[in-house]
Amino acid sequence: MTLKVGTQDLPHGSLCIVEAVLAPKHFVSPHTHSREDEVTVVLEGRIVALVHDTVVEVNAGSLLLKPSGVMHAFGNPGPGPARVYELHAPGGLEEFYAAMNVTLSDQHLSEVEKQAALMESSKAFGLVHHLDLADDVRVRLGL
Repeated sequence: MTLKVGTQDLPHGSLCIVEAVLAPKHFVSPHTHSREDEVTVVLEGRIVALVHDTVVEVNAGSLLLKPSGVMHAFGNPGPGPARVYELHAPGGLEEFYAAMNVTLSDQHLSEVEKQAALMESSKAFGLVHHLDLADDVRVRLGL
């Protein structure tokens, strides 16, 4: 992920924008943001998502609203990569993304250790993961 706009760029920390490229079949498991609203803007490719209990397909040039307090998950059904902007209001989540990038790139950590570190970091940012739903949601989205 690449930070595009963060709290350092705006007075009052009102917005965070990151860019991500999702490989085919990449899946972001079900989670809920307790502090910020989120908007995904699909720049290239397409994504499929579950927002609360509604499955949607979002193509390039469109956006997806994911309000605070609403569970959501998404991924790239392929066949090519999907490039997205993730907008978070208010800002501040860029610190989570920075920590996530460090954890995921640490070659000394096992996959289990990486997952545990991400879950712990998530708590500090008010993110709640619904891992018990991940397998069912992945199937529902065709990922």
